Amino acid sequence: MDSLKPCPSCNGDAEVIQFPVADDMLWQVNCQDCGMATEMDDERIICIQHWNRRVKEERLRYLVTLLGVLLPAGMLLMFFLGALLGVSMISGNALG
Repeated sequence: MDSLKPCPSCNGDAEVIQFPVADDMLWQVNCQDCGMATEMDDERIICIQHWNRRVKEERLRYLVTLLGVLLPAGMLLMFFLGALLGVSMISGNALG
């Protein structure tokens, strides 16, 4: 999980920086090109997760998953509705 995605702003390389503060260690992910950075945190992995998080990718992943579920369900529903209407039309013509 130590791999960093490129900077979301300039697509530059990122690095993890540690800051010794009193008896603690704080971490920050920083873009080497434009200087964009995460907030400092006392957990290295949290900083990396915040840096690597891409809201647009998460929304796209959600929409693709939703479509992957709803599209086949909709097609199945339309198939059965069409079969039901077709049967009713055939039986209506035979009686009329």
